[in-house]
Amino acid sequence: MPFPRAHDDTSLAYRVLGDGDPLPCLPGGAGRAGTYLGDLVVPDSRGTGDSAIPTAAASLGYRADGGPDAAAVRTALAGLTAPVPVYAGGADPIRCRALAALIPGASCHVQPDAAHVPWLDDPAWLVEHPTAWWASTC
Repeated sequence: MPFPRAHDDTSLAYRVLGDGDPLPCLPGGAGRAGTYLGDLVVPDSRGTGDSAIPTAAASLGYRADGGPDAAAVRTALAGLTAPVPVYAGGADPIRCRALAALIPGASCHVQPDAAHVPWLDDPAWLVEHPTAWWASTC
């Protein structure tokens, strides 16, 4: 498998799966390799699967040690003034409530039959509920 280099010299991996013409597709979900996508050209995000963790100073937007400065994120979230719905799969209700607690007026909505990837587990739920929230709030 070839390992192309990103602008900051991080080695990025990908796999070509299935038969026929390849369809490049970017996987979603932080910290998750792209193997769940199936018969596609599947790149691994930085620091997942066979892709390297970036080490160059040019990679300021990526941190394998847990993300951006937590205090700065909390300060930014506390400054939000619009209503914010926070959605999570049924495997993450504590995180949903914790994030909503950081944002004034935010509400937590847990998709009961979903795990960590609600947009794959039940995409219809994730369309219906935010649409209903928007209609009742805005």
